Amino acid sequence: MRRLLHHGCRWVFIFGLLVLLGSPILPELLGPPNALFWVVGVGVLIYAGALWSAQARGRISPATGWSVVGLNLVWAIASVAAVVLGWLPLTGLGIAFVLLQAAVVAALADLQFVGLRRATA
Repeated sequence: MRRLLHHGCRWVFIFGLLVLLGSPILPELLGPPNALFWVVGVGVLIYAGALWSAQARGRISPATGWSVVGLNLVWAIASVAAVVLGWLPLTGLGIAFVLLQAAVVAALADLQFVGLRRATA
């Protein structure tokens, strides 16, 4: 589980940084307003910091592991809901981007779930 959190926090950090750095051009490409990219970017960086902190401890508690799995699932489900329910003014590329990142986060949550089950078995 620690290795998954370690790699996860790296990818989450990179994603948050790219969202922030890309915020000047992302609205035109993906659709949502610039402010949303800033909120998402900062929020994702905070989450990356929390993941780093969790994996840096001596032992990852089951509660922490389940929280990470749950938060990742909520992110993936909310992302799909945003597309399906039209919550965001997405371009075609924006729809593809949101669904792709939702699939990646859901796959990561699945790997974390399997790792957590093995660790607690």
